[in-house]
Amino acid sequence: MGILVLVLTISETARCESFWWEKSKAQALNKKSFKRLVGKQKYVVIDFYSKGCYYCEKFSPDYNTVIEKMKGLRDDFLFAKMDGEENSGLVEKYNVNGYPTIMIFFPGDTKYPQEYTKERDVDTLVEYLSVMPKVERHQPQEAQLKLQINKEAARREKMKKELEEVSSPSTID
Repeated sequence: MGILVLVLTISETARCESFWWEKSKAQALNKKSFKRLVGKQKYVVIDFYSKGCYYCEKFSPDYNTVIEKMKGLRDDFLFAKMDGEENSGLVEKYNVNGYPTIMIFFPGDTKYPQEYTKERDVDTLVEYLSVMPKVERHQPQEAQLKLQINKEAARREKMKKELEEVSSPSTID
């Protein structure tokens, strides 16, 4: 009976403690959620990590602090994390060669992320992110309409110039 109580006590204790990567305030990404969230209307900062990486574990509380500080400064950032071992296709695609690796994806772009290579401390990372240009908030349909209007105006202007060239009297020597 005593052994059963000991086993139950140990399993309850183990269940209450969580792993360091489960304590992250960043949104966990996989291939499917990556496609859904990255390249939209926000910067996406991704911490690529490995569960067995000492440096990743050491950086995790600092990343949580960065997330908290940036929440008070900017609303155009999404902070995420991705287990590199479980998402090897994306790791290869973006040339993640070690852990932790921080990649910054720009709004509207999934092809050319910027790797963050400065010091991995709270103040340096917050300063670096804080000076990035703010993202203008537009409704997607409104932005598409404006783009179409501008393209149409440019097309009409080009046609007008071509018409003027064709209909203007030419001088022959």
